[in-house]
Amino acid sequence: MAAFKVRDLHVYYGDKEALKGITLDIPEKKITTIIGPSGCGKSTFIRCLNLMIKEIPYARTEGVVEFDGDNILEYESEEEIIEHRRRVATVFQHPNPFPWMSIYDNVAYGLRLMGMDEDEIEDRVYEALEKAALLDEVEDRLDDPASALSGGQQQRLCIARALAVDPDVLLMDEPTSDLDPIATRKIEETVLELRGEVTIVFVTHILPQAYRIGDYTAFFLKGELVEANETKELFNNPQDERTREYIEVEFGP
Repeated sequence: MAAFKVRDLHVYYGDKEALKGITLDIPEKKITTIIGPSGCGKSTFIRCLNLMIKEIPYARTEGVVEFDGDNILEYESEEEIIEHRRRVATVFQHPNPFPWMSIYDNVAYGLRLMGMDEDEIEDRVYEALEKAALLDEVEDRLDDPASALSGGQQQRLCIARALAVDPDVLLMDEPTSDLDPIATRKIEETVLELRGEVTIVFVTHILPQAYRIGDYTAFFLKGELVEANETKELFNNPQDERTREYIEVEFGP
């Protein structure tokens, strides 16, 4: 079953076509990795899934991005867009916790906006920190500012903040690109633990990472979707010569 059904999606930034007729299903409660070189359209694709594309005044979209039966590109009201972003949460490339807030308040922020009572908020905060594999490291200092955490911990805090509002989908746009190998591995382990609970779309330029964590992988190149398949099949038996050439750059023939 597909969480998103994308059909003939085109995105234009002014006169430049950034996505060229993308058709792709994102399987529900699986990890879909999006690979491709810089500038190939990976982040633009994510912006369509979370409707951040609507915040860019010179961007124009055509086609269908279906989620829960709706073409979300047709959403116009602020209420529709806000609710969609609660259900489709995003973790960005650079950790972006609220540095002036405590660790606890960062995770509780969205829940308070939803009007939850503090007892339920506390339960959700602890649960989200546990799912993000951060609770053991911060349980005795939840009142410390988020800025006191390391880069990898800040990124896991952002994951916890996203998970706290119980999203259906978690979009992750190169979330480990600024992290060291140890912090990267912790993020990957967290993502793998979430498989089956939430749909994950994980953008990465690191091919071994896509191979390690992806159930399904889509390869973008110059704004086109070249190929999409189960991850092991795409890496081991690519059907398009462009896919083969791209993979061989890092993995070898």
